[in-house]
Amino acid sequence: MSTKTNQKQIIISMKIGIILGVFILIFSSSVLAFGVSAPPGYKQIELYPGQVSELRFVIQDGGATGDTTAKVEIMEGSEIIEITDSENTYIILLGKKVSVNTRITIPDDAAVGTIYNVRLSFSTAAGKGGSGLSFGSSIIQAFVVNIGEEPPPPQPAPPEEAPAEVPGEGITSTTTTFMVYIIIGIIILAVIFLIMWMIRKKSKAREIQTAQVK
Repeated sequence: MSTKTNQKQIIISMKIGIILGVFILIFSSSVLAFGVSAPPGYKQIELYPGQVSELRFVIQDGGATGDTTAKVEIMEGSEIIEITDSENTYIILLGKKVSVNTRITIPDDAAVGTIYNVRLSFSTAAGKGGSGLSFGSSIIQAFVVNIGEEPPPPQPAPPEEAPAEVPGEGITSTTTTFMVYIIIGIIILAVIFLIMWMIRKKSKAREIQTAQVK
């Protein structure tokens, strides 16, 4: 009876391992396959009443197996920011990147000290439904716009070389997240196989003891 019970436990453990493995693969495939790059220092932007500022984000391929469709939406701050591209849906070709152009316009009557919160959502297409593309998980880019006083006209100064822009600054990538889920899946499968091995070892030990008693 104990042998049959151990065999059932082994079969149940194997089924659990297979289900967990499939779940991890499906979940990993849903991780966003692109990254979003933002201008340096964009987390805190200081502008003055009536000022207009252009802000460009870059969506880049992050290891997808094919072309990716992404959608950009303004979740908060629509009173000051707008997407200036003709459409807010973008196709990222394999290994390529696309620019998302936005414009911030501060009202002339904005009070000094006002703080605007802005949140942009970059989501990936989850599949096709009856009404077209549907979008799933997303990357959120959030920043704050502080309203200050208009600075005085700058004094003439000798020309200086512009500091070199650090490539890749502000990138929010999902590659690390993808690897974490893969590692977790491997650990779970290893634990399940270890449990199966221990159950099988105990089962053999009991069979040997039973044989010796007989």
